[in-house]
Amino acid sequence: MHFYSKNTLLVQMTGNGKSAVPAGALIMSGGIAITFVPLLSVGTGQASSAKVKYGKSFMSFHVDDFVGKDRTTLVDAVDAVKDRSSKKPIMLYLSLQSITGKDNPLFSA
Repeated sequence: MHFYSKNTLLVQMTGNGKSAVPAGALIMSGGIAITFVPLLSVGTGQASSAKVKYGKSFMSFHVDDFVGKDRTTLVDAVDAVKDRSSKKPIMLYLSLQSITGKDNPLFSA
């Protein structure tokens, strides 16, 4: 199942299950999903919550937590999904607050 041609905007109050929508799509389709969150603290919370709720279904990382740190775990997990040596999908949370930052681990060498 692929969601390439579908666009969805979901607006709900806090605590109404918005995070379940991309999680469900990722579980059904596999691969790598990027979820943009407004603030650094929201990304950390979402990634932690996803590990507890969906840890058996997919891996989750808050990309901003890797700024200035060893990125081996993150890079190895993404590479394993890309080369299909891992069947466990990945949800990457990325804060809009830091997306243009020069130290963002997605964009640095």
